Amino acid sequence: MYFHKANILCMEDLINSKKESIRAAKIAFYLFNQARTVYYPAFQNTGFSDTNHSNLEMLELLSQGLIYKNLFNIFKEDEFKLGINNIASIAGEAQKKFYNAYQIGVQFFMKSSNISAQLKSELLSFAYVEALYHDAMFNTKYAKYYSEEMDNNKDHIINLIAYQRKALRFLELGLKNPSVTHLLDNRPDQRKELENILPEIRESLEVNVKRNKEIYKKPEIP
Repeated sequence: MYFHKANILCMEDLINSKKESIRAAKIAFYLFNQARTVYYPAFQNTGFSDTNHSNLEMLELLSQGLIYKNLFNIFKEDEFKLGINNIASIAGEAQKKFYNAYQIGVQFFMKSSNISAQLKSELLSFAYVEALYHDAMFNTKYAKYYSEEMDNNKDHIINLIAYQRKALRFLELGLKNPSVTHLLDNRPDQRKELENILPEIRESLEVNVKRNKEIYKKPEIP
């Protein structure tokens, strides 16, 4: 219940909704964690797949991912006050939680269980798309951070290019991977948003590579 509430509220634009989503996600995380670490022995012989250790761990991670997702969305436009690098770090934490949840889910859902195919697909697509999105945000925010740091040190052009290359590479791989096409199809709006980010990153990267070759002439990070 709390996990579902957190997921619904995080999609609303109001800051108060996102704060309430964080509160619900924290409660969901606590309850899933207690079920996995304290009360799990009582579930072992029930035969219920939704109380399986791996499923509970996946839901814990998704709950944590929602916390960081909300924090990122609350602060992402407040770069001057919080610092672009700190906002990037929040996106990075969200990416880690969602991707770890995806990895656990892929392994767990390969086994026979009484969890419906639709629910499996919904959870995996949620984890995968959120991990992909926050990876792009992590890298593009750090690229922007180093772009601004160039006012103090022109050598940061190589860090700027490195983060943009990483963002572009992982986003292209993530969107074109045929094994996860069905997961992306489940979230068409988010898929479109990610596809719209691609040309922006590609164009900016080309400009910065050209600037480096013609002006700064710094060796790029391998």
